[in-house]
Amino acid sequence: MNIGKYKNSIYESLSLLRSFELLGDVNYHYLNCLEASKFLSSKAIQKQNNYYEYYRFLVEEGLYDFNLIDNSIFQFSFDHGILRYAFYPNVDAVSYEEFLIQLDLNYQEVGETFREDYDIFLMQETNSLQRVCVRYDYSVLEYKEACHSVSHLHFGSEKTLRIDSAIVFTPMMFVLFVLKNYYYKVWEKNYLNHPALLEYKKVCEKIDEEYFTMNDEKFLYMK
Repeated sequence: MNIGKYKNSIYESLSLLRSFELLGDVNYHYLNCLEASKFLSSKAIQKQNNYYEYYRFLVEEGLYDFNLIDNSIFQFSFDHGILRYAFYPNVDAVSYEEFLIQLDLNYQEVGETFREDYDIFLMQETNSLQRVCVRYDYSVLEYKEACHSVSHLHFGSEKTLRIDSAIVFTPMMFVLFVLKNYYYKVWEKNYLNHPALLEYKKVCEKIDEEYFTMNDEKFLYMK
């Protein structure tokens, strides 16, 4: 994937999130920074074992490309052909208005009707603060046959927990994955209004056989 396709895919993603009414703020200064090293500052790495601290650090330092209305954040990097995308769910309790959105409701229609349900939700959230971030990596430099795939998804903070992929994710493909799996109700309500999304995976390039061998194919992977 070249830099032009990469940038176009990011702006497609912004347009889609805006149409889904999920887009928050766009960090245009950071959006134009392609150096992966900025994502991986030593201070950030030191905080990765504590997801809450790491998330707060990224937000406070402005180390994200854009956020959503619930303050979850996206990062994207293209550095000499090495790709890194990440999604960090918000660790802070959602507002009452955001809670209603998750139920496909809005405050103007229901007012305080669901306030008791919201209070119960907050108590459950307090007892379950674990959040699962997701990251996509692509690097031919780190490829090792049947051990470290060139293209894969990471879940959580476990460095060796990878789901291999036989395609190169574009930023848009990564955003679609997040929408479908983290924002199910919003996705279910909107995706049929965007029929092109059902065909979008076809634009993702297949991994060259040099970096996705017959031995790699013998294990579970996305294609």
